[in-house]
Amino acid sequence: INAEYMGFKPSKNIAKTTETLQKADDLCLQAVRAIKNQCPNVHVTPAARPTAEVRDDLVEFCEDEFDMLVMGTRGLGVFQRALLGSVSTHVINHIKRIAVCIVPQQETVERKPFLICTDGSDASTRAANFLTLLLKPEDKVHAVSMYERGLSFAEPHMELGFPTGMFEQHAELQKEKAEERIQTLARLFETKQQPLTGSVVETFDVKEGIIDYLKEHPTNYMAVVMGSRGLSSVARICLGSCSNYVVHNSHLPIIITH
Repeated sequence: INAEYMGFKPSKNIAKTTETLQKADDLCLQAVRAIKNQCPNVHVTPAARPTAEVRDDLVEFCEDEFDMLVMGTRGLGVFQRALLGSVSTHVINHIKRIAVCIVPQQETVERKPFLICTDGSDASTRAANFLTLLLKPEDKVHAVSMYERGLSFAEPHMELGFPTGMFEQHAELQKEKAEERIQTLARLFETKQQPLTGSVVETFDVKEGIIDYLKEHPTNYMAVVMGSRGLSSVARICLGSCSNYVVHNSHLPIIITH
């Protein structure tokens, strides 16, 4: 917990700095009590750290010490994120070795099935392996694999010479690949003695398809698990980051693995 989050900036004045750190310590103790109320057998170590730059120091601190960072999101809009910067976005984009769990503004989190998104990539496999470490024997997992119909811009213009049935064939091929991804993931979870169910969903855009799926099943899952491809800054601007989009538009906690 960092004092700067609450508007208390470190000062050269010793008395003010002491007061700031005391407030940070109080915030840590509040968090400890909240965790202990839910998980009395968990050992919690509080730590208050003064810093000049929250986002960079948070990334450096967490990667040196921990396996996963859990943090909330302030729910900033697009323009606020652009002007003020989003701590959660910065963390997702810059942490390279550990998982990040972003919890949105919501009242309660209930124990329900996990939803894992898979595209067959190495990032998806890492996400699946990480999820198996979190699961309890009674937990359930549902996988969803999106496939893009593609070439949607041309469908209304078949008179331009596109072969008849071209789009249906493309969609069917993508659907078969999505089904194979679910089967591959099911075999992985089977080796961990963990059953897995799956859905294949057609969409014109994967990241929007994930959000639409969550809106259609608003109370079915406890959290969404997905891998990060580790795009560069330029690639994120040009291609868009699926994980960033889902984090800022999902009503459920999102676990991003790297």
